[in-house]
Amino acid sequence: MLPTMGKNGYRSKAALGLCAAALVAAMPAHGESGSASLALINPIATLSDMPIRLIKARLDGADFGGCSTGGARKPRICVKPTSIAPGPHVLELTLDPLTQTSVFRVRLDFTAAMASDWVVDLGQLAVEGAPQRDYFTITEHRRPASACLTAVEALAGISTCRVAALPKAEEALDKAVSACVTDARGRDKAALARALRQAFDNFYRLSPSRCYGEAELEPLPDQLTGQGPVEDFWPSGTAPASTWRWARELPAGALDNREVGATLALMQGVMPRLTARLDLVETFIDAYRKNAPEPLYDAARATPWSLDVATLDGRRDFLLLTDPGHFADPAFHDFVATAIAADPPHDCSERDRGAEQIMDFLTHGGTLSAAAWRAVMAMMQHVPADGDVALCAVAFEPTLVSPIAFADRLQLLGEFDCAAARPPPRRGQILRNFLQSAAETDEWDARQRLEHEFADCLAAAKP
Repeated sequence: MLPTMGKNGYRSKAALGLCAAALVAAMPAHGESGSASLALINPIATLSDMPIRLIKARLDGADFGGCSTGGARKPRICVKPTSIAPGPHVLELTLDPLTQTSVFRVRLDFTAAMASDWVVDLGQLAVEGAPQRDYFTITEHRRPASACLTAVEALAGISTCRVAALPKAEEALDKAVSACVTDARGRDKAALARALRQAFDNFYRLSPSRCYGEAELEPLPDQLTGQGPVEDFWPSGTAPASTWRWARELPAGALDNREVGATLALMQGVMPRLTARLDLVETFIDAYRKNAPEPLYDAARATPWSLDVATLDGRRDFLLLTDPGHFADPAFHDFVATAIAADPPHDCSERDRGAEQIMDFLTHGGTLSAAAWRAVMAMMQHVPADGDVALCAVAFEPTLVSPIAFADRLQLLGEFDCAAARPPPRRGQILRNFLQSAAETDEWDARQRLEHEFADCLAAAKP
């Protein structure tokens, strides 16, 4: 909320209320057509005795307009009534003083019903201690409608932002299913189609910016809350969508079904999936914003490790794996490494994004723990005789900090690269390259030992 402000430059609450009422009455009612609208009125000229030169508004992370408060005549309307979608919104206001480097910011979260007009009275908002009903008013336009249309419109104007709001959304969905057992048509047909489309958008196409402020979303990674495609991040064959969008996937064939009752029943059937996936998203958001990853660690330990991002557990585990800088708990790191060692999902010859993420995790920060080394050994064991091990190459770097000696790590590489089953054109080539890199370090003893042990293999390898 705004800081403590004096009364200088303000009229009384009663006067402001009358002015707001008059302005609202004079404005066109956008909500009557079934949409919602938002307007900003009574822009303030001073705040805590400081002149305000500019008021800017952003709605759901996008420009919503604003006004200048300077000049001889103060404007009465800052932003005219503008159509907005029903459902949740985040309105962020910036009041820019004329002579100050800092600005005042206000955030208002609200959920708009269909056929409703919302008005923010900026003058009342600036009054210290003013209750929200004094500065944020709503006018709903009731009109005769079938029970089915009324229920679907209510569904379109409800918040599905967070798991805590979903029981209310599910209740509204149940009411809509009951009211639309027989498909309402006739004069409600167009309005019903519009309301159903808005309900779909509210459940399955809702943007994170309609639920969280810009400052809240800024530190979150695209793979969690991004709106566009997240390229080159997920494993091969996976849709390049963020986890927020994945949580709100449309039910298969839902938009193809023109029968309202059947479409609502389909939405009802996927509510458990939406709830579970949205809970995962919220848990990750809390982990980033509140530095609270423990619930994610506990859930990962309680289920079999998986990197199948089409499943709830697999997506959670993959997201944990792909940000070792944030999820860097040593005990959890070793848990993941042990799980990979027990059942490697990839080997060192694969180029899948999931395999790359595993190695990034195991060697994060230029280190390789004993548990991580056991995971690398397991991945090596699954490499075909004629395969490459480039993916795991970082585990054999002499500069890596590890309790496993460089010579012992190269021993495993030599046993693989010089195995009798390895095709002659490739046999010894990988080991030769690594021994050459060791020549530039202090690992002379390791190099001499391995050159002696694998002398025949190295001699046969072509430079």
